[in-house]
Amino acid sequence: MENGEWLFTVTPQATQTGVRTLYRLGSIADDGTFVPNAQSAAPRQVELISRDGYGLLSPTVYQHNGKTLALGIVPDKLPSMDNYVLGWAHCMSLPREWSVAADGNLSQRPYEGLKALRSQTAYTHAAATLDATTSLSPVDGRMAELLLRAPAANATFGFRIFGSGASYADITLDPLSGQLTIDASSLHRTVNDSHAYNGIYRGTLPVIPAAGDPVTLHVFIDHSIVDIFVNERWATSVRLFPTDANANTIEAITTAPIAITELSAWTLSPEGAANGIVSPFVEKQPAAHTGIYNLSGQRCLAPALEDCSHSWLQQSSGLSRGIYIVNGRKVVK
Repeated sequence: MENGEWLFTVTPQATQTGVRTLYRLGSIADDGTFVPNAQSAAPRQVELISRDGYGLLSPTVYQHNGKTLALGIVPDKLPSMDNYVLGWAHCMSLPREWSVAADGNLSQRPYEGLKALRSQTAYTHAAATLDATTSLSPVDGRMAELLLRAPAANATFGFRIFGSGASYADITLDPLSGQLTIDASSLHRTVNDSHAYNGIYRGTLPVIPAAGDPVTLHVFIDHSIVDIFVNERWATSVRLFPTDANANTIEAITTAPIAITELSAWTLSPEGAANGIVSPFVEKQPAAHTGIYNLSGQRCLAPALEDCSHSWLQQSSGLSRGIYIVNGRKVVK
């Protein structure tokens, strides 16, 4: 790490609290053994909210332009049939910047290169007070960045996402108790956390702010992934699967009027990612293939385009049984 210490992470299996990612900071002795610092005498948890295999797992840690960056698996914990219907399983978090805080613990913030994803669609709160529920329109949908800064006060505040009538998920912070809550109990969703969280995730900040201390809640929505950062020090990632196609509204919420220093939001666009480790990605329809290919990408046969079909493959005497790629899709003969 930048202060000369070494960071050691591990995702142990079969612990009393289930799979979760732990870390220690320390030095490496002359004999090659790792020596934890005083704060890491016992392993510490990377995620603010994580147990039973939920949260960020098995992070890949690397250095880029002088920064220590990490991203990890955020398991979807869905039944196998749901994975089959979706066509994929699990996903990676957005990249985080890791550093060592003044108290000797791990500090996590969003990778600054993510700013390149911000589109022209944005929201800025003009007033100095946030009261009740405030729409962040024109920012909505399943790809968004949300930022709220305010002094710690006797009020719980945050964001309401995936909104559609009475269906929504709330991400809130009670700064004076230090409790972060993700409440998806009202969200019409594919359930992926029964008997573990049942739609309500709670965690307590390791350092609770005093009244008047600045507090930052920074949230990224990327379809089913929600990455949450608090005070640019602590982070957690959850998976949410709304089933309502219209569940797209985003609002700022508070239980009492609060003075704010910033309330901003951006719709994110993959086409806008021009810098950093985030590469532009534009989903395109695959081009038509005029051949039958094996799984090594070698063309086996080249029938006419109109004949290049599943039924043609089954009837062909020139190919043995196996798996082939036809028009960009895997087909079993």
